[in-house]
Amino acid sequence: MSKIGKTEQMAALMRKNNWDILAISETRWPGSGLIKLDLGELVLYSGHEDKFTHSQGVALMLSKQAQRSIIEWKLHGSRIILASFRTVKKNLYFVQCYAPTNKNKETDDFYNRLTTILRGIPKNDYLILMGDFNAKVGSDNSGYEEVMGKHGIGEMNENGKRFADLCATFNLVIGGTVFSHKRIHKATWISPGQSTENQIDHICIRKKCRRFLQDVCVNPGADVASDHHPLCAKLKLTLKQTSGPSPLYNLLKGSKKQEEDKVALTKIWQLLKELGKVKTEQDWLKGKETVTSICLKILDPNICLPKEWIGEGTKQKIEERNEKLAKVNRSKTLEAKREAQKEYTEIDKTINHSMRTDKQNYIDTVEAALQNCIKDRVPKQCSHLRASN
Repeated sequence: MSKIGKTEQMAALMRKNNWDILAISETRWPGSGLIKLDLGELVLYSGHEDKFTHSQGVALMLSKQAQRSIIEWKLHGSRIILASFRTVKKNLYFVQCYAPTNKNKETDDFYNRLTTILRGIPKNDYLILMGDFNAKVGSDNSGYEEVMGKHGIGEMNENGKRFADLCATFNLVIGGTVFSHKRIHKATWISPGQSTENQIDHICIRKKCRRFLQDVCVNPGADVASDHHPLCAKLKLTLKQTSGPSPLYNLLKGSKKQEEDKVALTKIWQLLKELGKVKTEQDWLKGKETVTSICLKILDPNICLPKEWIGEGTKQKIEERNEKLAKVNRSKTLEAKREAQKEYTEIDKTINHSMRTDKQNYIDTVEAALQNCIKDRVPKQCSHLRASN
């Protein structure tokens, strides 16, 4: 998620597939917080406290429906994030993880912390444990019949055994191993050379709630230019919606208010100039959100409509990239896969360039509108700022 535009691509994928919650590993975002996207999705993220360390990181992206059901969310460093939601009967806990790759002290610390977190979750509530565990559990479930089925890939490795032991301790079932699917719908990670496939991302549920888990499978066509394929779970649970007061926005009136308005608009203008220099997705989203929040203080919400900043040309290229991925998945030989992968990589490079162009176009459009507002400010001119949201 470090490249500009990557988060919006994930949000578009979320809307297209009607997902309520999208869990993300290795965001590479430092710090922690939440960011509201243009079309309403909310990103909760947790990373290193050091703002200069762009590694690890986990996040949860929530649909508008999921946002109305959330109870709370908690940060547990750069590898674990927890959020709880209301359902019709009980609370539902999501624990998203990004486990270390190798066996070392960091792995021990990760599992010790995860164990403590899982112990703190009420036993009568629903629990979903998910993420990139770098753990191969394989297809042989001997000794782990209560934890997993026989539909895994390959053989269990050391990380897989430790993960399976954790699941056994907390009576969790590894969802990707209990549903019969083709190999392409079970492999969650594929090497850049297309020669190696592994099942290292997992979604688990408490054994007593197993009946609510209707399916777990990989969606190889859901593409955001990652070597991991999205692992999707279908749950027969209904989130309980809560209603809250809508924020009130008033147009600023009177000479004093208009003067304050001009100060606010000038601040946005300065922010836009800084925004043109950012190179990371996190800084772009934060800066853009700040611009939007200031605009909302001086705009009527009826005219301040959400608007995407990604251009139609870029969207078309993303569709072309999806077609290239489908070609990779259809290829029967390793040579054909690698050739198709080259075509995929080339179109992805053009998307990154197009995103940078869209970013500058967004800044130029809003900056031009702000110049007009600052020069001769009247309330109705705020309608020109719709592009800022």
